[in-house]
Amino acid sequence: MNPFATKLLRIVTSVPVITLMLVGCAEIFMRSFNIPSTFGYRSSDSWQISDRLAYCLKTVPDVTIVGSSLMLPLNQDGSGAHFYTGMHTPYLTELLTRASGEPIECLNLATGRQTVAEAYLIEKAVSSRKRYPKVLIYGLILREFVDEYYAGEWRGESFGAVAPYAPADLQSVGKIYSNRGMLDFLFSHYLYLYRDRSAIRNVLSANTKDFLDLMPLDMPYSRMYNFVQKPQHQGLLFERLTPQNMEAMMHEVNKRNPQNVRNTFRQHFTSMHAYPPRNAWKMQHHYLKSLADLCDEKEVLLVLVNMPISKEFQAIAPKGSYEGFQQWLDELSQKWGFFLVDLAFDPDFTEDRFKDGLHLDYEGSRILARKIVNALERDYPTILRTMAEEARERKSRER
Repeated sequence: MNPFATKLLRIVTSVPVITLMLVGCAEIFMRSFNIPSTFGYRSSDSWQISDRLAYCLKTVPDVTIVGSSLMLPLNQDGSGAHFYTGMHTPYLTELLTRASGEPIECLNLATGRQTVAEAYLIEKAVSSRKRYPKVLIYGLILREFVDEYYAGEWRGESFGAVAPYAPADLQSVGKIYSNRGMLDFLFSHYLYLYRDRSAIRNVLSANTKDFLDLMPLDMPYSRMYNFVQKPQHQGLLFERLTPQNMEAMMHEVNKRNPQNVRNTFRQHFTSMHAYPPRNAWKMQHHYLKSLADLCDEKEVLLVLVNMPISKEFQAIAPKGSYEGFQQWLDELSQKWGFFLVDLAFDPDFTEDRFKDGLHLDYEGSRILARKIVNALERDYPTILRTMAEEARERKSRER
């Protein structure tokens, strides 16, 4: 054999080169589709925001919604289905269509425990194209600013999943609050293997636990009882807590023992207000300002909704906290130029309109939709006119 060919063959078949080739193939494979989620494992994109973002970029709706799980009730139907898995808001869309006089397209990009950093990245990704929605509705509460979970932007459940869609330019990277967040954003943007590292770990962990349960010696692991189906030995592993399983499980829990869910959220709120982090408020203020600046730059109308929660949960916070937060948002709306819809103390959201003290039930979600649209009609008719203009432009493109 030719000496050059022999040398080339040795290089190509060497361990480092083969390893790089395998890593490259795995990277391409992971970019094709969300493998762990497809097979029922909890992935880094557990809220399937990647699919919804891709759909949003393709269809370019007139209105987008961001926020935490407090905005997800807008998806649900009369039976409570599509709470965690939907992306369309049928009743809100119907009301906006009626108020604007044009068929409005509205897409919900809210995810569970969505941080302000994730909301900023989502809007950055959506507005990075030539055409993008010109109205953004963002629902939040005081929790986003005092919860330890929100003090590190890279810890968000959808931060890594959104990063590949947000442009990695100097302007975007410069808005990342911390060095750790910047590195996580860049690695997640360019490397899907890094982005999906938790998903790969969940696949290995779940199968290892299932295997050890079959061994002669009993190896107990904590499992969440699945009220609907029992594909595992004694319950549902955290590694398989996908939105579909979560929706089915929470629906049954709320039906059979609603106080259980309420107590869980109540304990979390009690702990959250007892030990508030020092850095969370400063970080979320930074990202909220960045979001307002981005919307101003892109001429996107930002509607910020101060969401309602039950009086029981409001009472957990130190006295005057929610009133102070309400006043702070009002001052920021005048200073930064976004549109504020304040529903924090609205008397129509009675205690029985909340499933668990935090999330609205079906009737409560309809009240929320009506309140938002009524506020737009009464205080901000410019927003409805902008929606109508976008709808007419979208129809002209589709012809």
